Amino acid sequence: MKLLNGKWFCHIAMILAAIPLDCYVIPATLAGILLVMVAPRLMADEIEPNLIQIIDTSNFPAPDTAGIVYLPSQDAFLISDSEINEMAIFEGSNIFKVDRYGTLLETFSTLSFSREPTGVTINPENNHCFFSDDDNYSIYEVDPGLDGVCLTADDSVTSFATQNDFGSNDPEDLTYGLDSLFYVDGSADRVYRIMPGANGVFDSVLTGDDLVSSFDTYALGVDDPEGIVFNSTDHTLFIVGRQNDLIIQTSIDGVLLNTINISTLNPNKPSGLALAPGSVDPSMTSLYMVTRGTDNGDDPDENDGMIYELEIPYLINTAPVLTLNGGNPLKLNLGDIFSDPEATAMDDRDGDLTDFIQVVSDVDTAVAGRYQVIYTVTDFDGKSASATRSVVVIDNTVAPLITLNGANPLNLNLGDTFSDPGVMAMDDRDGDLSASVQVVSDVDTAVAASYQITYRVTDFDGNRASATRSVVVIDNTVAPLITLNGDNPMNLNLGDIFSDPGVTAMDDRDGNLSASVQTVSDVDTAVAASYQVIYTVSDSDGNRASATRRVVVSNPMSVDIAPLITETSLREGGNGGSTDRVLLLLFTLAVLLRYQRRGKFAVVEAIGRVLQ
Repeated sequence: MKLLNGKWFCHIAMILAAIPLDCYVIPATLAGILLVMVAPRLMADEIEPNLIQIIDTSNFPAPDTAGIVYLPSQDAFLISDSEINEMAIFEGSNIFKVDRYGTLLETFSTLSFSREPTGVTINPENNHCFFSDDDNYSIYEVDPGLDGVCLTADDSVTSFATQNDFGSNDPEDLTYGLDSLFYVDGSADRVYRIMPGANGVFDSVLTGDDLVSSFDTYALGVDDPEGIVFNSTDHTLFIVGRQNDLIIQTSIDGVLLNTINISTLNPNKPSGLALAPGSVDPSMTSLYMVTRGTDNGDDPDENDGMIYELEIPYLINTAPVLTLNGGNPLKLNLGDIFSDPEATAMDDRDGDLTDFIQVVSDVDTAVAGRYQVIYTVTDFDGKSASATRSVVVIDNTVAPLITLNGANPLNLNLGDTFSDPGVMAMDDRDGDLSASVQVVSDVDTAVAASYQITYRVTDFDGNRASATRSVVVIDNTVAPLITLNGDNPMNLNLGDIFSDPGVTAMDDRDGNLSASVQTVSDVDTAVAASYQVIYTVSDSDGNRASATRRVVVSNPMSVDIAPLITETSLREGGNGGSTDRVLLLLFTLAVLLRYQRRGKFAVVEAIGRVLQ
């Protein structure tokens, strides 16, 4: 266990020994301390940075800039201030978004969950933001919600405790990389790496399934580490401490690679680090460093936060470029022999590094599954690159899937030109095989009949698939069928309103054509007569049909009484003498009395028939 007050004993021992030592002090008794001096600190080549610019953050105001992260999608930084809410200049914001030239773009607040946000970082894959808090000994994860912006109304926040979980009580700056959170603990002089477990969520070591590892920074020359950033180009870390003389570069496992001398800059309490495009040349990467300056406990009116932009020669020397040969992903059948297509590696300084590539592979073609082949190479300046090939071993007995384009069955008229709509053929391993489909067709639109088109395809593993389309060629000279609705003939009284019951028209190809029926009618119910309603319709092939309805308009007040008096009955008893005439007249008057309510027309007609 490393104790802060034990460091002074280490410093004295190093002066006496004249060598750098990694020191640990272990309580031995209540009365004393056991000093253990172990291996000398690792030394590395020293790099001199070039200062590009210094940005004064006092106008934000941000007097105690603690953390910084670059947002590539917005080409801007998020900067955290862990002390501003303790000061009179506090305006409600402790997170500031600025561009690479120091222009303030937007402000936010973490006060709903953290009053001392020290470090800040972001997962670029899902835009989740992370904030460390060295007062609550916690790390907070912010899900930005639907708007994709952290620290807005639709956020959701989760957290885990570093002190309770694994004894870390001073979480400072943090950074995201390799699906992990890296953060520095100032009082413990350590870098912690937290990896989510099988559930893929940062949810604590004790109550969840997170995994934690760490390494010491004091042995590497950094006391009280305050800032850290992950370099995604070569999977290394840059770390800075409260002392103002150096930044170190390490592997993710704590191997010292380079030291960067910042003593000539004399920064006042360096803290957060970030990598971002340069303000002068965006094609180059710069290292940005924020400094806290004077603590507000020493000066309640201080306002001296700064952002330094440094050009690091190491960053100018890019990592090697790894190029995979062959397919990626590479697909194999169960039982195939895997022959690695390998990779090539080129470096801008060291040239061809292909012979130095290290390969780690877990491919087993005896078991279906997804495997990885990882290639890594490091140039002579310590810059590394890696590439991964996915190898998929398939138990491939699945045939391709053929999907018909267009209608099935496909109907054509006699003499039409046939254009095959084709198919789409997809295979789970070989992808799109549509261009490999074989077609067999006997369609002849000159002859009305039913035909078939057969489509066949075989994938590279010999799995076959076929599909069939029916094509029907129709000699369409059949006219539509019109069916009259209602009566035919249709009887109406003089003066009635004529309401056409309409028709139903059906075609063997076009279906229901009732809405297309044309109607011609001369019906006039003001005049007693016989009329016609003519219905016509044509299908899409020009076949025409028609139907006629007869409409009879009658006078209900006209009565024919002549049939009541037969010619024989009138002429019985003679040749039409006066007696017969009298009797006939009396009989006619009786009939007229019976029908007197039928109107004068009936009377006149009846008399006329009798007098003949």
